[in-house]
Amino acid sequence: MATIGEHVGATIDCFSRSELDFAMLHACVAVDGTAKKVYPSVGSRKRFVQFLRDYYWVIEPTAMPGFDLELSRFGNIPLGKVLRPDWAEIVYEVHRCAHAHGDQVRPGFELVPGVGLSVKSGKIGQGVFEMPNHVPFGLIFAAVLSSVNADEKIADNYFLTIGHLDFSNFTQLPISDWWGGEDDFRPIARRHNKVRVNFQM
Repeated sequence: MATIGEHVGATIDCFSRSELDFAMLHACVAVDGTAKKVYPSVGSRKRFVQFLRDYYWVIEPTAMPGFDLELSRFGNIPLGKVLRPDWAEIVYEVHRCAHAHGDQVRPGFELVPGVGLSVKSGKIGQGVFEMPNHVPFGLIFAAVLSSVNADEKIADNYFLTIGHLDFSNFTQLPISDWWGGEDDFRPIARRHNKVRVNFQM
């Protein structure tokens, strides 16, 4: 069975080949495996969603800049009995479940390819939430930094980045140095997460 570190590496490898669905698959598995460590007695849906909520402070600056994921609700995307889901519930229902069951992600929820390191675009509308292609990186950022993964390993040539394409506010983090490093990452996250908009749809 693959380790969390191997799924993190596979996320980056797939992304580098523009295989966004596979990148998202591996990122979701890395989150699921990490969440299972954090909440060992909790069911898969609840632990996955709660883990993402716990790490919104990481995911916002690394994958969903400008969003206040804690307060935002998306009534344009009802999920069964959940009429106004939050971002974590959407990722679980639309992406994690589709990939886990070998299904295609439903139309209108694809990851939107960007250009370069910091171009993150997307589209939100009625029944539509196209997320930026960097979402898999936000997910593995959370998995890497979680303290429960301090003993994970990955090859030295893998790294994560946060910041702008012009390198004026850019940080590169070798993953092998950052397993379990959430406390050290907090000031970096704050520096890159100064604008947070509360979306209510």
